[in-house]
Amino acid sequence: MLVMDRHKYEQELLRVRQQVQRALDEKSVVETALRDADRRKDEFVATIAHELRNPLAPIQAAARLFGLQNFSDPRLAWSSRVLGRQARQLARLVDDLLDISRVAEGKLEIKIEHVNLTLVLRQASDVSRGMLQKAGHRLIVDLPDHALFVDADPGRLIQIVENLLTNAAKYTPPGGKISLSLIRDELTATIAVRDSGIGIAEADLPSIFGIFTQLPSGASRSQGGLGIGLSLVRALTERHGGEVGVTSEGANKGSEFTVRLPLSPVQTANPDTAADGPAKRSRPHRVLIVDDNEDAALSLATLLDIDGHEARTVPNGTKALETISDLWPDVVVIDISLPDMSGYDLARLSRKTVGMADMLLIALTGRSQADDRRAALDAGFQHFLTKPVNYEALLGLLL
Repeated sequence: MLVMDRHKYEQELLRVRQQVQRALDEKSVVETALRDADRRKDEFVATIAHELRNPLAPIQAAARLFGLQNFSDPRLAWSSRVLGRQARQLARLVDDLLDISRVAEGKLEIKIEHVNLTLVLRQASDVSRGMLQKAGHRLIVDLPDHALFVDADPGRLIQIVENLLTNAAKYTPPGGKISLSLIRDELTATIAVRDSGIGIAEADLPSIFGIFTQLPSGASRSQGGLGIGLSLVRALTERHGGEVGVTSEGANKGSEFTVRLPLSPVQTANPDTAADGPAKRSRPHRVLIVDDNEDAALSLATLLDIDGHEARTVPNGTKALETISDLWPDVVVIDISLPDMSGYDLARLSRKTVGMADMLLIALTGRSQADDRRAALDAGFQHFLTKPVNYEALLGLLL
């Protein structure tokens, strides 16, 4: 009888084990499918962002050209300002999309420098002040008179503060008050952005930094945002070894977002971070722009012509090689994605042209991962710029 009971017990145990194994197998299949779907979503977001960069480049260049004009018709002047603002906003959305895809892939780049956080916050507030004033808000900036140094990426710090101020402006009714402050304790510096806006319900506080989060209470004021700005703030802050926080007393009682960053052990300026001298104007250069996007190429060439350079455009690598031999350009700006050859191949072939060893080669592309930069340097480019090109940065390379 005991033998029979033991046999039944072993059979039942085997059956249970088989059920558990089937459940584990099914779970594994589901998890794999979810990972694949998440990966495809990230790839789709990255692809969309890269593709948006191509039409955005000529739009920004055209907006800059309009901004250089003195319109007698106030409607044209207003249209020029709108075009400039909306082009900048679109560029921000594209950059946010790219950054959020890099976060998902673990490829978000941070370039650490020894920087004065007080100065960086002052720059960020100056950049955002116009946007806040246009929205009818009053910006109060409370920064220390002395320097506070952190080891961080200054561009990313400005991005953090701009995102927080933009978020505050969106969710604060016109006529509101927004403040930016910086305080320190023994080991950390705390950036705080406080607003008098619609506030956040206590139940929503834990999810406020989640990707694509848009709370129901603020849906009418999101102004078409993607819900990724605060997620980027958290990702960028954590990459710097810091932490984010948020508090609110509830509906219509405003919010306060904080970013805590570790202070640098060295609280003095490095010798090589002294203030730059007066801005220099670049001497005239012969510039060849190689891009099959005619609008992007011609708009950039027009801006360079206005600044005293001699700019020519060609749509492909074959024509570029012919023109290099005739024009002998000082600078060649090359789109990596050309119809007949890659920009990398064109750079290598250009270097082999007699007398062109000292020619300045600048890569221009919608892709900006570390692998893309390394490939450009390996091909012979001295500089790597992403679309839409930062025109001031390009001019800086022509000094």
